[in-house]
Formats: sequence, C-alpha cells, structure tokens
Amino acid sequence: MRSIPSGVVGFAALALLVFATACQQIPPAPLSAEDGARRIEARSLADPALGTCLEERFGRPTNPWPPTRWSLEDLTRVAICFNPTLAVARATADVARAHERTVAQLPNPIFMVQPFYVANGVASGAAPWFSQFNLSGLIETAGKRAHRRAAAEAGARMAEAGTITAAWTIRGQVSQAAIALRAAAGRSASHARIAALLRRRAELLAHRVEQGYAARSEVAVARRDLLQAESQSATARRLESQARANLATTLGLPSEALVGVSLADELDQDLADELADDLDRPIGGEVGDGSAGGGAGPPEAWTRAATLDAATARHVALIGRADVRAALADYDAAEANLRLQLAQQYPNITFGPAYKYDKSQNDYGLALSVELPLFSRNAGGIAEAAATRDLVAARFDALQTRILSEVDTAAEALETARQEALRARALVAAAEQADTIAARQLDAGALDRATYLTTRLASARVAVAAIDAREALQLAIARLELAVQPPGPIADLLAAGDRG
Repeated sequence: MRSIPSGVVGFAALALLVFATACQQIPPAPLSAEDGARRIEARSLADPALGTCLEERFGRPTNPWPPTRWSLEDLTRVAICFNPTLAVARATADVARAHERTVAQLPNPIFMVQPFYVANGVASGAAPWFSQFNLSGLIETAGKRAHRRAAAEAGARMAEAGTITAAWTIRGQVSQAAIALRAAAGRSASHARIAALLRRRAELLAHRVEQGYAARSEVAVARRDLLQAESQSATARRLESQARANLATTLGLPSEALVGVSLADELDQDLADELADDLDRPIGGEVGDGSAGGGAGPPEAWTRAATLDAATARHVALIGRADVRAALADYDAAEANLRLQLAQQYPNITFGPAYKYDKSQNDYGLALSVELPLFSRNAGGIAEAAATRDLVAARFDALQTRILSEVDTAAEALETARQEALRARALVAAAEQADTIAARQLDAGALDRATYLTTRLASARVAVAAIDAREALQLAIARLELAVQPPGPIADLLAAGDRG
C-alpha cells in the first residue's frame, strides 16, 4: 500500500501548528462577594485610589488631597470614578466595540479530510484505504459583510452615546442630591436655631412668671412651641441624614464617607440675585459666549443651560443630547440590518480546491456549492427588518417629543423658582431690617427682651423659607441643565471621564 504524499501530511501538520500557536490565553478572573463588599465599604473621599482615578481620567492631580471643600464638578468626577451604573454603561460599550471587531473578521477557510475504507479491497488486491481532501472558503455576495460591519459600528456608537447619557443622568443625580443635602443641612441648622431661641424665650417667660410679670398660660404656650420646634429640628436632622445617604449612593460611596464633608455652594449671592431678578429674559447669550446679565462675568459651569433663550435651549437639546445621538445610531443600525436582510436574498458561494488519493492515483479538482433559493428569498427577515426600522424611527420621534417637553417644563419651573427666590430675598431683607430696628429698641430700653426674641424668631423662620426658595432655584437650574445637556465644561468633563 502506498502512503499518503508527504506534502499533504506536512500541510495538515502545519495547519494544526498554526492553529495551536495562534490561540489567545486569558487567565481566569474569579469574582468574590466578600472582596467586593470590602472594597466598596472602604471607599471614601480621602481614598488614594480615588485620587489616582481622578488624575488618570482627568489628567491633573487634585492638590491638596483630599480637598477641603467639594464642588458639584468635584463630586461629578467622584461619581464618574465610583458610580456602578456608569461602570455598567462603559462595559456595555466595550462589548459593543468588541462585537464590531467580531463582525469585521473574515471567515476562515475549511479544510476537510475524508478517509474511506473499501470493504472488498483486500480480496481484490487493491489498497483498502483512500483519502479525499477539500479546502473551501466562503464568498459572501451582495456586500453582506459590509452591511454587518455598518450595523455593528452603529451599535458601538449607540453604546458609546449611551455611556454619555448615563454620565449625564448621574450628573443630574449628583447635582440634585448635593443641592438637597446643602439645603437639608441649612434647614437643620435653622431649626436648631429656632429651638434655641424658643428655649430662651420659654426660660425668660418662666422667670417673669416667678416675678409676677407674666401669666402661666404664656409659659405653657411657649413650652408647646418649644416642643414643636424640637420635633421639627429632629425631623430636619433625620432628613439631612437621608440626603447625605442619597448623595453617597449616587457617588457610589458608603454613607459614612460623607460625614463631616464640606460642600461648596456654587450659586454665590451675586449670581443668585441675577437669576432671581431676571424674570423676563435669560442671563446672557448662547453657550460659550462668556456673557452674563449685568456684565457680571461668565456664569458658573452648572448654570450654563440657564443662559440660553427658549428657542436655543430646545435646539441644543433636540440636536445635541447624547440620547438623541444614541437614537440616531440605533436607526443607522436598523437601516444597515435592513440592507443586510435584503442582501440575504442572494446566496453565498462556497468555493475551493479538492484532492483525492485513490489506488495510488492523485486526483485534483474544484468544489463549488451554492444555496438554491427555491423555498425562501428571506421575505420574513426583510419584513421584520423593515418593521424594526419603522419602530426605531417612531421611538426617535417620541424621544424628541419627550425632550421638548422636558426642556419646556424645566424652563417654566426655573422661571417660577426665580420669582420665589425674589420674594424670599425681599422677605429676608425685611426681616433683617426688623431685626436691626428691634435691636436698637432693645438697647434704648424701648423693647423688652421677650418681644425682641419674638422678632428674632420671625427672622429665623424667614431664613428657613429662604433656604427652601434657594433650594428650589438651584434644583430648577440643575434640572434644566439635565434636560438641555448643553455643550461646555460639564459636557467636556463627562466626555473626559468616559474616555478615561
């Protein structure tokens, strides 16, 4: 019996060697619940790992470390490093980019060996074995591979835009949670001040009862008011703790990590006055023009959306928001998939050389196979892809309609908050004037201390109302920023965090 030619054996051995050496090796990465819990519980704003993350993602060290006060931009960077929702969005984008590489790969050729044994070969004196070898490759027609790559590329763009959308969502959560915490802390301090004033007033009235200058009913009313104020103070402290926990959750930190942390208040009084006074027009021009109402200088980065007029705000949101870009990419993917399904009407071709060794004979040939589209011309796949494209287009229209409603609602809420802030500022000014007059009357002996404390109490209660109005104004700005997602420092910050 004559052996198989050495060239064929050598080719098969070479193919196996190339296959074995080209395989990638990725070490296992076990996941432990205990390790994850320890890592999360150890997070804090002073964590060196956070400092490293901030430097790597945003390209500049934070000095001094840790900061003594944390602004909204600082807290946004922390959330970009620690918030798990953004980590999931990044991982989803990585999967989409990996899929893009997958569909870009060329199909490998197929090498097939078919050994045959002839049962009566020994009796006839012929060799009982012969072998056949086929090498075939797939030839895709009608641009199917290009359409798959276009769909995968659009899917990757959609996932990357989804990451920016997730970052904006987290930005909105961080800003609103930080504003709520600052307001809760202010209310807690104000209610504690009110309770302290009522305590002094109750003690003063009790002393006057002992002196015979006041009725016991006045003391009873004062003590009732004190108990009510102490209850309100306790509630305010509880709400402050809840607000701190909410901000910590948004940042991806344990609640204890924010105890004793000082938050900066970006809305300085001059800017607050500008926002409160300007009830008929925006503070300045379009984003990036560096103007502000009254020539006070450029607005804070987080108030940038409030500088847009209504038409510009709608246009920026409807054209530039990340979820709009994601929806457009989704439509591109649906369009590419429809082109692919149309191309599937045309059969692919499998082509390659063939070799057969039989009875000491070397036979060479060509193998060609084509699918015959007799029963299916992919009509179902085409109809489904066309319907999917229409569905994505309808979703895009619904998205832009919702965005328009969000921007208009947020803009109207900001106008209302501006008016409330203006009224609160007037109340505070009146209360301060009343305090000044009462203090002068007390010094001149024209006012008793109990009445003076009553005036101070009225001012303290006005301060609580002012905190509420200030919080409403800041929340309205933050919600408008989230609705518009304007280009500028915040958008650059979020994009830098996504690329990190």
